[in-house]
Amino acid sequence: MGYSEDHGKGPIYEDGICVALIIAGPGVGRARAIDNIMIQSLDLPALILNYMGGAGSFGDGKSSLPLLNTAGSHREYLYTESVNTNNSVYAVKDASYKLWIKNERGALYYHVKNLSEDENLLNADLTDEAQTSYDALKNYISVLNDE
Repeated sequence: MGYSEDHGKGPIYEDGICVALIIAGPGVGRARAIDNIMIQSLDLPALILNYMGGAGSFGDGKSSLPLLNTAGSHREYLYTESVNTNNSVYAVKDASYKLWIKNERGALYYHVKNLSEDENLLNADLTDEAQTSYDALKNYISVLNDE
């Protein structure tokens, strides 16, 4: 997949944050199940501790143990960031859209059909669905910033 110079492959883009998670073994009743649920790496220690009989949360992590045997959802939003001396880049996504902010400049992507993230929906009028997700994603970031 090729990217323009200003859209280099990196951890904030969908191909850098969306990876497969495969879980198998005793206690996993949903053999060969495929879900598009959102789980963060922070959730893995909580899952392991919960599997061993401990609490269902660990710091910001949230166990997905119930999903090993029952279909469901896990998180409504995922947040990721990459901050260094030159850039402040962060993104929050829901099941269909991702709001990506780099140095206060925003982009909205419909990652269901645009995994390459080359069509910024903010460059045109938003559909009602896109506007609703955009507002919710902005609100989620606002709440995070207030914490």
